Amino acid sequence: MKKGFSLIEVMISLAIGAVVLSGLVLVAIRGTQDFESMRRRVETTSNLDMVREELWLRIRGLEPAFWERFPMRENVLDLHTMAHTHGAVQFGLECTEGSDCMTLWDIKPPVDEPVVYKIDKWVSPDRFGLIPVDFSVPAGLPKSLQPMSVLLFFDKSTQFCRLVAAIEGEEVVLAPLKSQPWSSGGHFNPNTMEVVYLGQLDVTHCSLIPESGRGHKMVYQPWTLSENEWVPRRRYSSYTHLHSLAWTECSEREPDRMAVFARPEKAQVLEWQITIAGRPFSKEVYCASISF
Repeated sequence: MKKGFSLIEVMISLAIGAVVLSGLVLVAIRGTQDFESMRRRVETTSNLDMVREELWLRIRGLEPAFWERFPMRENVLDLHTMAHTHGAVQFGLECTEGSDCMTLWDIKPPVDEPVVYKIDKWVSPDRFGLIPVDFSVPAGLPKSLQPMSVLLFFDKSTQFCRLVAAIEGEEVVLAPLKSQPWSSGGHFNPNTMEVVYLGQLDVTHCSLIPESGRGHKMVYQPWTLSENEWVPRRRYSSYTHLHSLAWTECSEREPDRMAVFARPEKAQVLEWQITIAGRPFSKEVYCASISF
């Protein structure tokens, strides 16, 4: 007759099995935690790379030379405290969304070849008609001329730009100086001044706003001129898990840079504090930079 296991042997076997099973459970839990941590890191860094590419594509299409020749006024939109201006990019601190931000200025050129006009039917410095200098060009205003159009005024002594607020019949109505992106251009002589239509002004404000459980998301908000006042249009958002923006001014040999920071949902606490782009961080953070 075969002898069975004693109670002590059964208890020892159960204890050994429990220890092995708990070890396997701990390994499975740790593996799941590591997988989730890696997933969050990959998601964060992927979003960061895509945001950097998205911003770079927007910025590289701007015309810094034009904005250096005709610099815009500070705080035209009155959204933030001005920190830096680099060509068509204005970087601001503590904007209305509660974080650092930037405003992109761009002029979309017309499809047709540029035509030189002279001022006709002068009413005031802000209201007048235009006729082509070249008589072979059909009379009348260009069809693409509309609100938010940019006009370049020039003669032998001066050059300046102005933003169009409205087209009323055959008359161009300019925005008042308080709403112009540019400061006063000096003396306006309608008898000598010539005018060229440069294109449509495109203004986009970029900022980060909190997203529940996903850090911050990048938000783009176009702005336009309506009844001589700057007003926001419908905004749209892109990637999440972002943390903040920062601007770094470099030396003459190195270009200025803008840094975009991202942080996972459950960021680990660092053993020691680190500083990137002049900002201290005590938790896990990732950074991508754009050179200007």
